[in-house]
Amino acid sequence: MTLSDRTMITSSAHHRRPPSPPRPRRVVTQGLIEGVRAEAPPAKHRAGRTLALKAVYVGLLALTLCGCSFTNPVATQMNDSLTDGAHASSGNVRLQNMLIVGTSAQEPGRVLGTIINDTEEDLMVGFSVAGQTESVLVRGENSVHLERTTPLLVDQVGADPGSVVPVKVTSADESLIVKVPVLNDSLPYYSPYMP
Repeated sequence: MTLSDRTMITSSAHHRRPPSPPRPRRVVTQGLIEGVRAEAPPAKHRAGRTLALKAVYVGLLALTLCGCSFTNPVATQMNDSLTDGAHASSGNVRLQNMLIVGTSAQEPGRVLGTIINDTEEDLMVGFSVAGQTESVLVRGENSVHLERTTPLLVDQVGADPGSVVPVKVTSADESLIVKVPVLNDSLPYYSPYMP
């Protein structure tokens, strides 16, 4: 190789640029800094993250839905009368669905409902309506359904249908006043019980 050949090689090598490092790709992704490329995590990490996020979402949803009942009483723990009549208790006697059916305040009426005796002894339970008192024998640890027994009738209802009448209930040494609704036969269920 001659000197001129050597000069030519060095001058051409001298003018060649060294290879430049690869430029980072500029990626614009929402939430990431421009120019920084986020690498996708391995598949097993993605599945774990997805499962974790789903668990968090389900937990938040459950807390949100449960929070609705946090300040409200539980409906199954409320004592509520779902019948037309009145409910009361005095000592060991309980009254359920007590009402009177009749056509007007001055006309006769019939007392309906259930009387429950929680004692072992027989009790006479008295009902005073518009000044008239009638009594019913209730055996120990038993109940009497006034719809199924000899009618308990009063001479005067004491109030017109759609209103309430005070009824004094007595048993043994105890008594209480119960506001009992007065109904008529506008509800077909009560037609057979009209006096």
